[in-house]
Amino acid sequence: MSKTTGEHGRHFEDRYSHFGADTYGHDLKAFGDTTGQYVFWDASAGTLYVVGTLSLDGTFAADNIALVDAETLTFGTGSDVVMQWDGTNFLIAAAADDSLIEIGDSASTQKSFDLKWYGGEASGASYLYFDASANLIYTTGVDLQFKDNDVLVFGTGSGATGDIGITYDANSLNITPTAASDALEIGAAGHVLNTTLLGTFTVGVNDTGYDVKLFGATTGKYCLWDESEDTLTILGKAAITQDASATAQPFKITATSASTSGSDSVESMLVSTTMTGPGGVGGSARFALAANAAQGGWVNALKAHTTFGAAGSCSDMGSSFCAELTLSAGTTAGTYAPLEAELVLGETASTGTATSFLYGNVTGHATGIGTFNHGGYLFELGAGCTIDTDHIVQAAAVTDIDSTHAIRIRVAGTTLYIPAHTSKTFAP
Repeated sequence: MSKTTGEHGRHFEDRYSHFGADTYGHDLKAFGDTTGQYVFWDASAGTLYVVGTLSLDGTFAADNIALVDAETLTFGTGSDVVMQWDGTNFLIAAAADDSLIEIGDSASTQKSFDLKWYGGEASGASYLYFDASANLIYTTGVDLQFKDNDVLVFGTGSGATGDIGITYDANSLNITPTAASDALEIGAAGHVLNTTLLGTFTVGVNDTGYDVKLFGATTGKYCLWDESEDTLTILGKAAITQDASATAQPFKITATSASTSGSDSVESMLVSTTMTGPGGVGGSARFALAANAAQGGWVNALKAHTTFGAAGSCSDMGSSFCAELTLSAGTTAGTYAPLEAELVLGETASTGTATSFLYGNVTGHATGIGTFNHGGYLFELGAGCTIDTDHIVQAAAVTDIDSTHAIRIRVAGTTLYIPAHTSKTFAP
């Protein structure tokens, strides 16, 4: 059957019909049984409007399809997925929870799409971009924000926590591994990352610490805080430099001890050296001072100071400096002394007002000074030193010695006097 009406009218042919002609169309509107439901072809806009439900089973080809506000595009025999513009937002809803949207083709020859989501900046200046060929997601002018207690997960570990989770709990930023012990590395060999921390750096909590290790540029050199031993170990050198104009101590060790042990010594610092090389020289510690200008009333390379408070005392021996020397069967050659005083003078050296190997003075209140002058000693030879024939101090009476002064000492608890004279000839 074939029927034509008008030059640009309706045409009915076998198995199809058309209205109008190419570039000369007619609007067409077909109503449904429900109020406000219809399909409308707008010839001037070249657009098909469906107000109702469009159901397709097969192939549908069209240049443009327009659905008005609140109308839906439904997929699946059970209305499995629904797409809709509600007048404000575009919605994609699934009938079943945890449904999947795939973009691209996961075949052996994979077909993928780049994705670009624009932000609020003009002229496309801000966007989130997925570059499929580079397998990379990056942002331009767009920030990513995780709210309190949201987790950024790394690793292929099972569950929502993966292997590492980063979260902010409204008070602190936490990096938490799933395993009991994982490593956090900043930078890599040959690709260092300079790091500046502005704020307090705390490792562990009170009574629960962790080891901290800092490596140097030389093999086997490092600084280690060993939490189990409560010990800081430095294999290498430690240098402390003070500002040229500063007077406060740049390095301090302060300790308070409540020990009541009469046998275990309280020691706030230990400097220990073991010499194993034959022919070696030196010692454990060196205190060096260089005076390159005229100084004030006193200059010391090493100062030892002990203060006994009003209730302080010592049951046996109290001192500011203690020198002990232990000899063995191997000390068959050499000269040994707990104290060595060495005075070095250059060719043009001057001895000043008075220069001596040892200098002692008494300072403080006049009453205390008087007490020492009446009862004190120049020196004392204590335990192990006895007075006897051929001993370091011998009982030997010598007559006809003329002296103008006597120096009081004490040996093994006995007060002795060393004669002295204002004349080197001891003349009467």
